[in-house]
Amino acid sequence: MKDYAAEVDLVTCIRCGICIELCPEAFGWSATGFVVVRESEGRPECLEEAIKNCPADCIRER
Repeated sequence: MKDYAAEVDLVTCIRCGICIELCPEAFGWSATGFVVVRESEGRPECLEEAIKNCPADCIRER
């Protein structure tokens, strides 16, 4: 179970993969090529960096 809540707006996501590159603990690819939020123990330290560097500004932390 994850201790943080992040979501990716798939309508605005351009699937560039920067979030996955910067924070693979929190993000990954689905089988259909969309970004998914991964389950992890605790909030990954890299999450804020991925949010700040998203060119589509489509990642939110709740």
